[in-house]
Amino acid sequence: MASYSLSVVLALVFLGFWVGGLIWETWILPPGRSADPAVAAASALAARRFRRLAVVALLLLLVSDLGLVLAQVAELAGEWSGLFSLPLLKAVLLGSHFGTFWLLRQAIALAGLAVTLLVLGKGWSVQRSVPGRSEALPAGDASDAVRPWWPALLETL
Repeated sequence: MASYSLSVVLALVFLGFWVGGLIWETWILPPGRSADPAVAAASALAARRFRRLAVVALLLLLVSDLGLVLAQVAELAGEWSGLFSLPLLKAVLLGSHFGTFWLLRQAIALAGLAVTLLVLGKGWSVQRSVPGRSEALPAGDASDAVRPWWPALLETL
């Protein structure tokens, strides 16, 4: 069916945009890593834009995945009226390997969306220090210099 192929292509495009953006932001041009102020400003701007577009891509991924499972049910039924068959929907989602992987992909996309919205809502930044640039440690106890690890983990995810 053409709708199944279209749903697969759309899902892969949105998934590729999301994963590619994460790879770009993490390893290719991470914000705050450049000593050049123009490159640092451009990477920070790109990171902010990607986070906003990542929300859209993840939402569209979830919608295209929904179209994927509905097209799978319609193909199994042999016609579009099969979309309204709850036993077929249950068989596809809960009784097949396709359903297992589909549910896992939905869970990963929802988790990515939740983390992205959390990062946007909290206003966290992925600014990192430039290697080779020494920053003075704050006065006081050595534990004051250790930053919390979980915001960095959430931002990376």
